[in-house]
Amino acid sequence: CVWLDLKKISLTVLMVAAGLLVAFHFIYRPMQADIYYNSGYKQLLKGNYDRAEEKFNTAFHGWKLGFINVQGVRKQNWFYKYADAYAQQRQFSRAVEKYEELLQNYPNSKKAYMAYAYFEGSIHARSAVTNHQTN
Repeated sequence: CVWLDLKKISLTVLMVAAGLLVAFHFIYRPMQADIYYNSGYKQLLKGNYDRAEEKFNTAFHGWKLGFINVQGVRKQNWFYKYADAYAQQRQFSRAVEKYEELLQNYPNSKKAYMAYAYFEGSIHARSAVTNHQTN
């Protein structure tokens, strides 16, 4: 029966395609995004801030894979990591930008508001200490 063989082949092709789609979406995309996030973070630590932002944005918004536009993977924890690293490198305006991006993308995140408030408070405290020491 040719009809049964055709059904088996069609079902097999459909199962393989579904498996590839699931692997692409749940394995490849998150792993590749992490590679971009990590690469950008390493660039940030080296002081290559523009390159770091490029990598971050690629991971977050997406990238091209041949003729396919791959959707990025949104990971809130990387905003904190980048903002903290910018602050540690005294790149306060970049840290502020990263926190503001965080709040734009996660407007209902209490953790994001608390982290930004803590950061702002630490900047004001640091500024007060610096001003006191110079007077």
